Amino acid sequence: MSIRFALLPAVAALLIPGAAQAQTCSMPAALAQRVCADAELAKLDRELVAKEQKVQSVTSRPSTWTVRARQFREELADGTDGEPLSRAELIDRIVSRTAELDNEIVRAKGIAAVRDANAVATGSKCLSAWLSMNCTVPMSGVLRDGDGTKIVWQFQSGASEADGGATGVLLWDASRPGAPKLIGWTFEGVMMDAPRYNPETKLLWVPGRMVGTGDHNADILYQKRGDRWVEIDMGGWNAALEGRLPAGLGVWHGVDYSFSGDAMGAETDLWKDSDANCCATGGRANLEFVIEGDALKLTGISAQTAGPGSEWKDY
Repeated sequence: MSIRFALLPAVAALLIPGAAQAQTCSMPAALAQRVCADAELAKLDRELVAKEQKVQSVTSRPSTWTVRARQFREELADGTDGEPLSRAELIDRIVSRTAELDNEIVRAKGIAAVRDANAVATGSKCLSAWLSMNCTVPMSGVLRDGDGTKIVWQFQSGASEADGGATGVLLWDASRPGAPKLIGWTFEGVMMDAPRYNPETKLLWVPGRMVGTGDHNADILYQKRGDRWVEIDMGGWNAALEGRLPAGLGVWHGVDYSFSGDAMGAETDLWKDSDANCCATGGRANLEFVIEGDALKLTGISAQTAGPGSEWKDY
């Protein structure tokens, strides 16, 4: 099953009472009638789609934002505790989501042009305007491979008005003469590890974690395909967990990825429905992935669910 999705996953065309022509909206079937038939909601939906398309054109993570667009609509359709969202709640969530997209556009515009790879690898000046409060460069460096690949990178530590304290990472390809070419970036992490490049799979990976009790992943992943760097979505595979793990078990926090050699996988604790968020008691699981298109696809799960020393089983 593929987890690569189009930006607008369930476009519905509905006649608005009194309108002369069909009005389209991007919401799934469970919400299409409510949104398309409401002038204010339909307008907000159009604005949301326009911002999503803008982010697609300026961000370094188009695959991730594509999956997030689908997931956002699914969450709207799911409602809260099985109850549909009210009109006010729909408006609030769509407006908040549009503001989040606006911030991503601002992040993209604030990245400085770079003409010298050495200025990235050895410089102490933050090369983005996003973490404008007390921004410092705690780490920077160079990754090289025998095929001529040269990647320069910079970590930033600081704060923004929108996100508070954060750690950002920016990556450039300096393999060819001239100005380095921006590969990608993220400012979603609070802790980030140094970038890693796997010459066998051509994967460029930066491990990271977000702030919060969920300890969610802030990793970013790119694959070199010829002269292009393709961003690989690392979030959409979670939907494939549903129905595969034993009943009553789930993955609540971020996972520990591994991209060594040809293997692509992750390890994670398992939470029982009765567990507190802090403390997983459901065992451990190993996950296996392949890259399909521009996304990680979950291909295998093995888990130890009955305590240390018990047998691992495939699911």
